[in-house]
Amino acid sequence: MPIYDLTYRGHRGVRSKLPAFFPVLENTVRLATRNKLLRSIYSSAAIPVLVAIVLLFIRYQFESGRFPGGRGAAREFLFGMSQYDSFLRVQGGLAVLLAGVIGSSAIGGDRRGNAFEAIFARPITRAQYLLGRFLGLFALAMGATLVPMFLIWLFDNIFSLDPDRLRATLHYPARFSLWATIVSGSASLLVLAVSSLVARGALAMATFGGFYFLSSAFAGVMGEVVSRGSESSARVVRAFGYGEALQGIQPAILGLPAAAGGNEISSTASFVILAALAFGSVAILFRRVKPIDVVS
Repeated sequence: MPIYDLTYRGHRGVRSKLPAFFPVLENTVRLATRNKLLRSIYSSAAIPVLVAIVLLFIRYQFESGRFPGGRGAAREFLFGMSQYDSFLRVQGGLAVLLAGVIGSSAIGGDRRGNAFEAIFARPITRAQYLLGRFLGLFALAMGATLVPMFLIWLFDNIFSLDPDRLRATLHYPARFSLWATIVSGSASLLVLAVSSLVARGALAMATFGGFYFLSSAFAGVMGEVVSRGSESSARVVRAFGYGEALQGIQPAILGLPAAAGGNEISSTASFVILAALAFGSVAILFRRVKPIDVVS
C-alpha cells in the first residue's frame, strides 16, 4: 500500500504565494523545452516572421523613392490584412503541430508513470492540475502564434512612411490575440483530451494527427456531396473538419470576406464546432483524470 506524504496538513511555515497549479504549469514548460523537436518547430515559426520583415523592409524602401520606379514597384508589395492572413495560416499550422508534439504525453505520461498518486497526495485539486497542464501548453502554443504576428505588425509600423499607419492598424493586435487564443486554446484542450485517453505519447500524437486529417477528409467529401443540392448547407458541413473550422473562423476574426468559390466555410458553424470540441475535451479530461483518494 502506498504511503502518502500528509505532512503539509500540519505545516505552520511560510506558504508559497504561487497558485497551486503553477508547479504543474512550470513542469509542462520545462519538459517541453527539453524536447529537440519543439526547438525545431520554434525555429520554423521564426522563418515566416523573418520573411515578412524582409518584405516589409523592401516595400517601404521602394515607397521611399530611393530606387527608380520604386513607388510603382511598392504597389506590388502591398501588406494589408490579406497578407497577414497568409502568415497567420502558417503560424496556426505550426501551433497545432507544436501542441500535438508537447501535449501528446502530458497527461498520458503521468498515468504511465503512476505520477497521479504523488501529485494528488499534495494540496492540489483535479481542476488545478488540469489548469496547470493546459496553461503550460497554451502558453507555448501562443508563443508560436501571437508573438510572431505581433512582431510583424510592430516592424510594419516601424518601417512605414505613412504617419497614419499605426492608427489604421491599431485594431490588428486585438484581432491577432483573439485568433491566437482560439487556435492555441482549442488545440491545447483537444490534444490533452487525447493524451488522457491514450497513455503512450507517440500513439496519442498519431491519434491527434489522425483526427485532424480524417476529420478534414470527411468534411471535404461530405461538403462536395452536399454542395450538389445546397451550397449553404455545404458551407456548414465543411466546418466539421477541425482544420477547416480553424480556417473558417479566420476571415470573420480578421474582418476579411469569406473565401470565394466552392471551398467557402461557414464561420458561424466553425465557431460552434470549435466550442463543442472544447467543451467535449474538458468533459473527457475531468472524466479520465481522477485523483487518488488519500486515506489518513
